[in-house]
Amino acid sequence: MIKSEEIKNPDSCLNQAQDDEPLFVLKAGDELAPEIVEEWIRRSELHMLHTGKLKNARRIAGLMRDWKKKHP
Repeated sequence: MIKSEEIKNPDSCLNQAQDDEPLFVLKAGDELAPEIVEEWIRRSELHMLHTGKLKNARRIAGLMRDWKKKHP
C-alpha cells in the first residue's frame, strides 16, 4: 500500500479495520519490513491463508525494497 492510496481507498485494509481494532504498520523505512512481509507470505502460503492478498503483498515487499534503495 502507498499511504496516500490507502487513505483514499474505502476498501483498503486500513479503512476496513474497525475503529477499535489494533493494527501494526510496517513502513518501507523499517529495516526488516520487506523480510517480514515475505515471511508473512511464506506462512500464509504454508497454511493456505490470505490467498487473495498474496499478490499484493509481494508487490508491496518489492516497493519497500525499491523505496529503501532510493532513501538509504
